[in-house]
Amino acid sequence: MSNDKRHMNTLRWLLIVPLGMAGLAVGILTILFLQSVAMWFCPAELVISGACAASWHSAAEKVAMCVGSAIGAAAVVFLPSLTAPRSRQLVAVVAYCLGAACAISLLVVGGALFLLPFSSAIAGGALALWRVFVKQGAKMPPNLSIELTSDGLFPLDAAHVKR
Repeated sequence: MSNDKRHMNTLRWLLIVPLGMAGLAVGILTILFLQSVAMWFCPAELVISGACAASWHSAAEKVAMCVGSAIGAAAVVFLPSLTAPRSRQLVAVVAYCLGAACAISLLVVGGALFLLPFSSAIAGGALALWRVFVKQGAKMPPNLSIELTSDGLFPLDAAHVKR
């Protein structure tokens, strides 16, 4: 491998973490943008001290949180896997697990207030994870259930059998 290619691979590995954080920033900026759009539609007579008092505004803020959470989670999974020089599926799984851990911590701290954005983030990240696996032409992770396979073996045992 040439030095240029080695340096490029090193750079791509180093960019994985910043791009994961950039995915988080994409989600936050999406939420802020959508909340601003909702504020633009608020009638002037219903704006009190910079907050919209329209009956629909609370629902619009919840939708903005859910959409931004899903887009951010998808970006957290997809951007690092797109940058990785190899093992893209593993990078996507690790990014998804780390993002899910962050989402769970927000759910624990925020309680029911974050239930919908949490669900959206988990779904958005899972969709991006699925996309990475499909794009790479591989099957989804193996069946780890306790059901027997067609040849009477447990799925984990079947993986170790030479064919």
